[in-house]
Amino acid sequence: MFLLHTYGCEVGLGMTCHDFDSPSEVQLGSNLTMSCSLREKCFDKFEANASHIFWIVNGVRASQEQYRAINASVSLLSLRNFNVPRSEVECEIDSKGKLLTLHIFIVKAGSPPDKPKNVSCIAYFRKNFTCFWDRGRETDLETNFTVTKQLSTRKPYTCNTLKSNSCSFMFPHLYSKGQLMISVTAQNALGKAQSDPLYLDVSHILKPASPKNVAVQPCKDQKRCLLITWQTPRSSTPVNFPLKYNIKYRMVDTESWTQVAVDGNSSRTSLMLENLKPLSNYTVAVRCIGSKRQFYWSEWSSEETGTASGANPSKGPDVWRQIQDSSSQGKRNVHLLLKALDKSEANGIILGYKIWIEKQNGEPVIQEDYNTSLNYSFLLTHEVHIITVIAYNSAGDSPNSTLIIPAVNQTDPPPVQHVRIIPQNDQFLLEWKNPKRPGNGFVIEWCLALDTKLCSGMLHWQHERNSSETAFIQRDIMPFKCYIITLFALYDEGPGRLFSGLAYLEQKPPKEGPHVRFQNVKAKEATIKWDEIPLDSQFGFITNYTIFYKSNNSENSVTVNSSFREYTLRSLQKNTMYTVLVMASTVKGGKNSSTIFFNTILFEIQDIMAIVVPLFCIIIIFILLIGCYKKSIVKVIWPNVPDPAESSMAGWLPDSQLQVSSLHDHFSLGGHKITRLVQIIKALWPI
Repeated sequence: MFLLHTYGCEVGLGMTCHDFDSPSEVQLGSNLTMSCSLREKCFDKFEANASHIFWIVNGVRASQEQYRAINASVSLLSLRNFNVPRSEVECEIDSKGKLLTLHIFIVKAGSPPDKPKNVSCIAYFRKNFTCFWDRGRETDLETNFTVTKQLSTRKPYTCNTLKSNSCSFMFPHLYSKGQLMISVTAQNALGKAQSDPLYLDVSHILKPASPKNVAVQPCKDQKRCLLITWQTPRSSTPVNFPLKYNIKYRMVDTESWTQVAVDGNSSRTSLMLENLKPLSNYTVAVRCIGSKRQFYWSEWSSEETGTASGANPSKGPDVWRQIQDSSSQGKRNVHLLLKALDKSEANGIILGYKIWIEKQNGEPVIQEDYNTSLNYSFLLTHEVHIITVIAYNSAGDSPNSTLIIPAVNQTDPPPVQHVRIIPQNDQFLLEWKNPKRPGNGFVIEWCLALDTKLCSGMLHWQHERNSSETAFIQRDIMPFKCYIITLFALYDEGPGRLFSGLAYLEQKPPKEGPHVRFQNVKAKEATIKWDEIPLDSQFGFITNYTIFYKSNNSENSVTVNSSFREYTLRSLQKNTMYTVLVMASTVKGGKNSSTIFFNTILFEIQDIMAIVVPLFCIIIIFILLIGCYKKSIVKVIWPNVPDPAESSMAGWLPDSQLQVSSLHDHFSLGGHKITRLVQIIKALWPI
């Protein structure tokens, strides 16, 4: 418990009525009792005593349970578990209905200091001697730290600080050698604590300055190398104080540093960094430390940048070819394709390519140096040719890259097996198995398809290691486009037979439907034909075609696979108009063709023949019957008519001779006609 006494009030109450005490510090969490007194001679003046006193803590009036008047002059305030680092407490009195402030207390709560720990010191030659320590927990009170430094039996020196956890002894109170005893004392209003003594050799804690004048240059006679030079910071170290060095470096625009220790005597001030990336920029810094059990490295020097010396290209360019038949007899066009080396492989700027072409028997065909073009064309015979390509830069040549052009009639090794082409995350994944590992790896070709066998654009390709069984195609591919993907194994005797397949990175419904027409329309059937959608409008693999057809009375559909280009609709109605369209579908949906119309006919040739043939048969039968029974028919149609001239009735009419004679002529003429008709019938159908 802390008890604070003060007597008095603010100016205006009269100095004879009160006294003042200084602000006080208490320990956090303790119980605090404070008193405020009014002298008896002031009772009458203010018409008040201790019972009229009340308290305000941080702007809030204290409850009556927290204070009481112990007599007519003194009022006592009791606060439990006081844990506010800084509080303002006011003692007020009610005088004649007017509130007057007797006194304002400033109370600080905190903790006694902890024992300083982890004391360490660093000596800077002819500059300062600085010690550091762990302060422990925060005290919330003004705490003073005193560092005592004593060399053997000499006079101790002290260094004081309030807020920091370090303190420095400045020149000339410094030592460059000898045994020191160091202690740190912490003290505030609530207590005092002292560290354990630290004994150390001054020479062991001497921290040198950073190396100066660091320079970074490419090595003159060595490839992929940087020469680092610096100067020793002698002004910051005692005489006969040997140093050793450490170098750190990294490529510009990278984060990771590599450190290298500099071996050798202390007078060494240079180092060559080897096996760097040629013509790459590196940032370098140097630091130093005493070489005889010293504790502290210097700070790193300023960072300097230099460019490593160049080197030969680390590998030859990837090489491939396209072979085309030539109109020249016994010749073929070979288009040689190169891949530019990555910057990390080129080791500088590629100045050109050396190309040698020779026959299998060693007979040279071409041996030339070329510029930096990546495409070359040669006219070669049908024999086996070996092409060797070398890339070169200012430092020298790359290793050889070799490609075999097989003979025209050569039997190629078998193709790669079990190939799968899988669209995956905006790229193609190729998987394959090959029972025989090719010595020169694999080549993958791909291009936009003009049709299922021909490319419509640039040929792209990439080389894969001979141990590969998977590869990704990530460049120069787009969704909804059909690609021809080809895989070769490169054996020592030449490329194997190709594997080729079609693939879409992503599919969607076709851009347009097929062109549809009808043919052979009959009474109950009709043939529907359609053309394949152009490849660049398919947007995916066509999986099937669906034919929709309807009349006024019915609506039907039929689905066929993608190999169909026509289909015959059957069981149609006669003399009926039909509406037809064909939908081409991918896995993502379909697209309809335009609509066509046709009318079935009323009668087919079979129907007409069913009527005409029986009728013709009836006519034939009728004619045959007439032939068989013509006499009877003639007798019925043309019976024998007696000649009136020969009739006995002629004698009965003597007075009418003239008329009879006329009648005789008439009937004779008619009989002649009938006789003639009978002759004709007999000629046609003789008995």
